[in-house]
Amino acid sequence: MTPVSRLTLSTLALLVTAVTCNSVHADSIETTYQRHLGTARKVAVAQDKPMMIFIGGENCIFCEKMKKAVLSERTTKQQIESSFVPIYLKFEDNPRAMEILKVNGLPTTIVLSPKADVLGRARGYRSPEEMQKFLDETLKKHTAVRSVSFRP
Repeated sequence: MTPVSRLTLSTLALLVTAVTCNSVHADSIETTYQRHLGTARKVAVAQDKPMMIFIGGENCIFCEKMKKAVLSERTTKQQIESSFVPIYLKFEDNPRAMEILKVNGLPTTIVLSPKADVLGRARGYRSPEEMQKFLDETLKKHTAVRSVSFRP
């Protein structure tokens, strides 16, 4: 199985050096999200876990609702903590990353493999059940991509 799409290494390098983001405050969601994409990618490679990037924005009602009602929901939170390297990017603070990631609506959740394969993209608000289904699908793709990857 081939990945849905793949960021080029040069694009990823640009993204890693260009992206810094604000952390999600503990009062909005309890899960600790990475603050920097470069750091998150190193963790993802070391742990062989996909990166789950949640993109929200200023004055985005559905972004706030998703952080509080979905990403903090017990089952979803456990799934994210155990199976993903979670990252939060604020749309306004990361214009270049938004361009590279082709974000055209909020909230957006993108899952990348440690090698930057796009495993899934969810635009708009998702219920906890919809989010869990989306995350399950991306984990299956991650497993499939890993099984066909060539290892030196």
